[in-house]
Amino acid sequence: MFGKKPIVCFIDNELAEIQRFSKNLENDFMIGAGTTLDDALNDLHLKGFKKPDLFILDMYFSLGTTITDEGLNEIHEARKVFLQANSEYREILARHGESHIGGFKLAKKLRETHDPYIFLTRKAMLEEALEALNDGALKVIKKPDPNKTTIENAKNLLDAYDNAFEEHAPKIAEEIKNTIKETKWWRRKVFVGIGGAIIGFFIGGITQMVFSLIQITPLIKF
Repeated sequence: MFGKKPIVCFIDNELAEIQRFSKNLENDFMIGAGTTLDDALNDLHLKGFKKPDLFILDMYFSLGTTITDEGLNEIHEARKVFLQANSEYREILARHGESHIGGFKLAKKLRETHDPYIFLTRKAMLEEALEALNDGALKVIKKPDPNKTTIENAKNLLDAYDNAFEEHAPKIAEEIKNTIKETKWWRRKVFVGIGGAIIGFFIGGITQMVFSLIQITPLIKF
């Protein structure tokens, strides 16, 4: 396999996304792709491969129906409005000194002391969350945003945030507890393993010295 391109199977319900993926990554990978799992695997088999090294999946698919061109256009127009609004939101955050860089600086201090940490965030984008995980965060948990109905029924946005957090508190608590359990298990396994190895090293060394002394003692003349 050394020197050969990795084999990937890409599944996305939009043909334009498949074309975009294939065009830009064909020099790096052997690609099988399709709008369904069967189509993607068939494409891969037609190219002479039985199994990919990795499946790459889009996350949002139409449920039970085939999306129309009109539907796609409506989605893309809504996405454009969202991106413009998000860009304006980011500009406002920056104007008031709010940035993910501040949280990353705090995380860096914790990494220096080997203290485990997670992020609990509302403002982070996907790219920032991935960067946080790559830098050493154990998990990135999304603070719950209120839905449209909750916002309309609340006195103000802060009240809506309170209601949303209260609703999702059990799930957030479970994620935090599971992360703590995983961290304790990892530390116990690693440090016990390291400690055992160190103790074993010294015991082995001392035992070897004792046997060596026993072997040479008859040769020593007093």
